[in-house]
Amino acid sequence: MAGIGFRLQKLLKEDTYTGFLKGYLYSAIISSGPMLSSIICIGLLGVFSISVLNTEDYMVFRTTIVYVFACSLIFTGIFQMVSTRYLADRIYSDEPHALIPCCVGLLSITFVCQTIIGSVMFYHVIPKWQYVTLSTSLYVTISCLWNAMMFVSATRNYNLITIGFLLGSVISLFAGQWMGVKYGINGYLFGFTLGQFTIVVFLLSSFFREYDFFKTIDFNFLLYFRKFPDLFIAGLITNIAIWIDKVLFWFSSYGETVKGFFHTFPAYDGAFFIAYLSIVPALSVFLVRVETSFYQRYRSFYRNIMNKASLTAIESSKRQLVDDLKESVSVLLKVQGFITALFIIGVINVMKIAKLAWMQVVILKIGVLSAFLLIIFQFLLIIMYYFEFRREAALLIVLFCILNLTATAITINIGFQSFGYGFFCAAFISLLCGYFVLNYKIKNLEYLTFTFQPVHKVSD
Repeated sequence: MAGIGFRLQKLLKEDTYTGFLKGYLYSAIISSGPMLSSIICIGLLGVFSISVLNTEDYMVFRTTIVYVFACSLIFTGIFQMVSTRYLADRIYSDEPHALIPCCVGLLSITFVCQTIIGSVMFYHVIPKWQYVTLSTSLYVTISCLWNAMMFVSATRNYNLITIGFLLGSVISLFAGQWMGVKYGINGYLFGFTLGQFTIVVFLLSSFFREYDFFKTIDFNFLLYFRKFPDLFIAGLITNIAIWIDKVLFWFSSYGETVKGFFHTFPAYDGAFFIAYLSIVPALSVFLVRVETSFYQRYRSFYRNIMNKASLTAIESSKRQLVDDLKESVSVLLKVQGFITALFIIGVINVMKIAKLAWMQVVILKIGVLSAFLLIIFQFLLIIMYYFEFRREAALLIVLFCILNLTATAITINIGFQSFGYGFFCAAFISLLCGYFVLNYKIKNLEYLTFTFQPVHKVSD
């Protein structure tokens, strides 16, 4: 998202408090919009629906939303890394007319596949057409939302994107409650889906308004699955790795059977979802400060290589690149470390606001620390993708998945006092390995660049 990050930086350069607040507000919404919208709306609707729905329907509604987000993230992850690379190559090759056909092609595949998957999945929960239709509609809408977020980075109209998220969230909340009072669980699903669909429409409108196209639909991005299998593996495994600990708890002896094959463990899920909110400031800083600044140094380094600059000039640009990378990591550590400390210090207040049980306090604390490690780990992965260290990034993600699976299974056997430490250990070890891998690669960057990476010269 470096492209839209540069546009948001202009707000920060206004040197006013208003510009500063607007810049980081926009960046928070754009970088974390789906997470913010979903967690806030689900939390409020959950509170409001308690007095409307009976216990069983309330649990079905809540678990349906959780499964929608988990399964949609895993499915769309199959395409996202590969499609993102395809989009980046088209922009780099000055072929902006290929973006909209790619978007339509990806959304078409998503719509067809997710409709089939969702229909089968939700039919085995409640075999009633109203529930199946509404749940599947929400499932397809959220899947399209994840895909639409990929194309947001190529747009300029951050105002329209922000309005879309705010309006969609309001509609999800009020339409969900209004319809829920009248029609129960189906009403809540309809209202929430309507709001999320509004967000998708605004995101796609912002994207479609900025680009021309010669044909309506294109599936050429599918060729990139053969060209970049490591990106396919990384995209698929990333979301599996993040959700595997939750799934293990759902189907463990601590989990609860909700309906059909729906299982859940609210004590763990609720604490970790709140913990994920703590990384929103880091995502915001990454968008408007870290990625944009690093990208400029990165581009300067490779421009010197393509222009056949002297070794002294190349080494100088590399030092500037490394210095900027260290500064970027420092900024992230300071911002996220401060937010993480605030969450832990004020955990009792967070617990009261989120209406968590006392038993969830320990899980929330370790969850916040885990989220801190996770966002730094993902930052290292993004830097690896910049330098084309795709295989190493894919292996690190696989490592994180295996560690999370194994460590979580161990903590389940140990007992409640260790819950959350499995994810924490997996993130810590993966981050440590990622640091050593990236550090080694950066030290040998000139050698790797000249011997392994093709460099194609294009006009600025």
